[in-house]
Amino acid sequence: SKGIESGNTQGTVFRDAIYIFDRDDSSVTRWTVDATGALVAGGTVSFQGAGVKDACAICNVFGDERHAYMVGSSAGVMVTWNPTDMTLVATQDLPAAILARDGIPAAFAWPFVQGGRAFMAASWINYDTLAVYGRAAVLAFDATADRPEVTVLEDERCGVSSTVTPFADAEGNVYVVGDWNAGLEQVGKKTKAPNPACLLRVRPGATSFDPDYDLDLLAATNAQALYGAYAMAGGKLLVNILPKEAPPTTDEAIDADSYAYFNRLDFTYAVLDLATRATTPVALPPGGAGNNTPLVLDGVNYIQVYPQGQFTGEDPGADLYAVRADGSAVKALRAGAAGDFEMIGRLRGR
Repeated sequence: SKGIESGNTQGTVFRDAIYIFDRDDSSVTRWTVDATGALVAGGTVSFQGAGVKDACAICNVFGDERHAYMVGSSAGVMVTWNPTDMTLVATQDLPAAILARDGIPAAFAWPFVQGGRAFMAASWINYDTLAVYGRAAVLAFDATADRPEVTVLEDERCGVSSTVTPFADAEGNVYVVGDWNAGLEQVGKKTKAPNPACLLRVRPGATSFDPDYDLDLLAATNAQALYGAYAMAGGKLLVNILPKEAPPTTDEAIDADSYAYFNRLDFTYAVLDLATRATTPVALPPGGAGNNTPLVLDGVNYIQVYPQGQFTGEDPGADLYAVRADGSAVKALRAGAAGDFEMIGRLRGR
């Protein structure tokens, strides 16, 4: 009864506020909660003047109380803004050298900040032709500066970091997944990726990937493709996979639909212990491919399950499950028709 409806938006909880990003008018509005639990609208920042074409929450980095960054890869700009007083700080062009690879446009998303340094998954995908630049990569910059220097770290040991948010361990190492465009390049095309989806590591302060760390995620999880993955507490990784025993996506299916792989209903979840490499299946039946947005509340991971698939034309809504490290899963919520969980967080009234 205290909810507020919005349009084409995404949201993020940062510190003591909710930030709602309007993808139609390229703006962000700050909301707080009062002592009664009611939502209170605050200031709005518009990115239209900077040319940002899509103000999405997964394109935005929160650095500290004075620095947030809207990374507009399609527009080739980055806007620094203040998430406390809701003002623009600076606008700068992204380096031309990172905006395309082999003529394929860049997409930077899935933000993560570790030790004051921002990391975003970096991929180059042409969604019209499905051509990709076949390297794992991450965008990196100082998340405490008004005009940070922006660089890209890339590695050829696996490819296309498109769907997984970077994450860190207790020692401050940052991990990046080369998921091969959510697994499409592994099994959804006639020409397959040359190497498996893998997990790479960036040491604290390093400007390249650690050459001594390379975890084959397909071998570790007994999978033929990795659709997505989410960091869990205790050094574990929750993975959304197409199991090795699942039938292949046939050439006939690919000829009929270039995205046939995404329409499958036999994706499963498992918990991978990154230290022991042990894998525990999640106690859920196979289903459609999940949403790639990390959903964590009070240290517990939540995942969305689409009983009839996300892309099949059916519209049953989504089931939201809490998943524990032992692979147990408990249904928390169900969305109605056209429902989808884009974010989850907690605020306390004041």
